[in-house]
Amino acid sequence: MRWIDRQRNIVDFSLSSLLRRWKKNLALLCVYTFVVFIVASVVFFAEALKREATIVLEAAPDVVVQRLLAGRHDLISSAHMEKLSRITGVSEVKGRLWAYYFEPSVGANYTMVAAEESSARPGAVAIGAGVSTTQGAGEGDLISFRAHHGTYASFEVTRVFPASSELVAADLVEISAADFRSLFGLPGNIYTDLTLRVRNPKETYVVADKIRRLLPDTRPILRAE
Repeated sequence: MRWIDRQRNIVDFSLSSLLRRWKKNLALLCVYTFVVFIVASVVFFAEALKREATIVLEAAPDVVVQRLLAGRHDLISSAHMEKLSRITGVSEVKGRLWAYYFEPSVGANYTMVAAEESSARPGAVAIGAGVSTTQGAGEGDLISFRAHHGTYASFEVTRVFPASSELVAADLVEISAADFRSLFGLPGNIYTDLTLRVRNPKETYVVADKIRRLLPDTRPILRAE
C-alpha cells in the first residue's frame, strides 16, 4: 500500500504541475504531435516507395552492363555483347535501347524505350498517363517527336499505360526498335546498355567480377543494387 500511495502522489503532483501551466503544455503537446506526424509520414512514404521498387524490380534482369567513358554512361556496341555471352554462367545477353527525350513545347523530359520486337509495330507508340496528359493525346491520336536531323516524325498512339503503373510509366514512351534508331540516329550495332541472365543466382557476384576483369570500361549493376 505504501508503494501504491507513493505512485499516486507522483501522479497527483504531475497532473497538478501540468494543469498549472495547461496552455503552455497544450502547445507543447500540439508541437510534438505535429513533429511525430511529419516524421512518421516521411518514414511510411519511404517504406512504400521501397516496397513498390521491390515489386517493380522482381522482373528486372540479373545484371545490367553499362559502358563508361570519362566516368559517364556511354553507348555500348554489339562487340561487348559477344564477349559477355562467352562468360561461363551467363545464359542470355540482350541489348536495350532507351533514351531521354526533351519536349520543348511542354518543357518535359520523356523516357523513350524500344519495345520487344515481337510486341512493337513501326509507326505506333504506347505512352504513359503523364505523356498523354501533357500532349493531350489518347488512343488513336497522332503524336510527333523531333528526330536527330531536325524533322518531326508522327506516331499513332495504340495504348495508354494504366494509372496503376503511373509510378514508373508516367513519362514513358514505348516505340519499336527501328523507329527508335531512326529517331536518334543510332546504327544497328549500338545499344544503350546490355542485360544479362545468370543460370545460377548464387553466381551473380562471380559473373559481375568476371565482367569487370574482361571489360574494364564497363560497369555491371546487379539487381540487388
